[in-house]
Amino acid sequence: METMINEGPYQSISQDPTSIEALKIENICNKLTSAQRLTKTTAEMLNVKNPTPPIIYGTPKIHKPNVPLRPVVDFRNSPTYNMAKYLSQILKELAKGHKYTLKNSTKFIEEIRNIKLRPGDMKVSYDVVSLFTKVPIPETLIYIEKLLKKYKDLDKLTTLTVQDIMELLEICLSSTYFKYNGQYYRQKEGAAMGSPLSPIIAELFLQMLENSIIKNFRDIILWRRYVDDVIAIIRQRRNKKILQEINNFHPSIKFTIEEEKEGRLPFLDVMTYQKSDNSIGHHIYRKPTHTNQYLNYGSFHPQAHKIGVTDTLLTRAYKLSDEQHVNDEVNYTTQVLRQNGYPQRLINQRIQKMKYKITNGIKTVQDKEKRIILPWAEW
Repeated sequence: METMINEGPYQSISQDPTSIEALKIENICNKLTSAQRLTKTTAEMLNVKNPTPPIIYGTPKIHKPNVPLRPVVDFRNSPTYNMAKYLSQILKELAKGHKYTLKNSTKFIEEIRNIKLRPGDMKVSYDVVSLFTKVPIPETLIYIEKLLKKYKDLDKLTTLTVQDIMELLEICLSSTYFKYNGQYYRQKEGAAMGSPLSPIIAELFLQMLENSIIKNFRDIILWRRYVDDVIAIIRQRRNKKILQEINNFHPSIKFTIEEEKEGRLPFLDVMTYQKSDNSIGHHIYRKPTHTNQYLNYGSFHPQAHKIGVTDTLLTRAYKLSDEQHVNDEVNYTTQVLRQNGYPQRLINQRIQKMKYKITNGIKTVQDKEKRIILPWAEW
């Protein structure tokens, strides 16, 4: 952790800025309340009571060589946490409907289902190096302001003006300090991983990049992204040119590339491969570090949780596997569930139910009587 902090985009600061940051939020909330652009209730919600400094910790990336740490800052109860959550909900509306953004693996399968590869096409994946800590904040804020001014229904999202939102964003995004081992630090660039604002800020920056480059690049046949992971179908002869173009978009942002091997390329939890008819096949991909450990059937949990495990794994098997692999995947899932103590009878029942739901579609039934669902707890 100390090496990562010393070598990363961080600088030591002499004192705890928590009281100063809290005062900033309090003052601007009072100003907006007086101007009737925030209600008193909302202003009270945005002001964190008895705030504490954010804390940094590292999560190990066990699937990467030398097991590096991912820096995560716990912003909960920090002065800007509630404000960042509030602003992130507004910005998420601006990001909706983007052509290149994927919601999940199922949507990705739908995207590639009818694609036929041509001679000279190749599949590649791109990954952004340290996206959150490298995302250029000034340029992204300029882009966000343009989007806010174009957004027709902003008044339905918030009573704040565009200028108010931009002022609040600058306060939240400049509050990048944290505490480690009794010492205080500030992140010099980018957005802190752990802030509610960071994911949507990174998303909007990448949308700006894609709108500027990807849509006008004729040699990119397909480009789909989940957070900072991209899969693309490109013309092989233009491979280096495409990588050069996206890496030239901003000096802070660098993409790495992985090319297909023998027509196979993993993306998220899906392995793609080229079929004999040049369509794209797919089946579930598991990283080498995957353990197949799930909620054990003998554990003291409600039955609904255990059924949820079987249904999730089986639904994934049916939705992410093509016809050539679905039976193998269901058999493998059955084997894994058995290893975790699940009875064969239950597995068979859930297989039939999941298969029926996926084949016929899930039909919702309106209950005649109101249902109240109580949380399960041990006393």
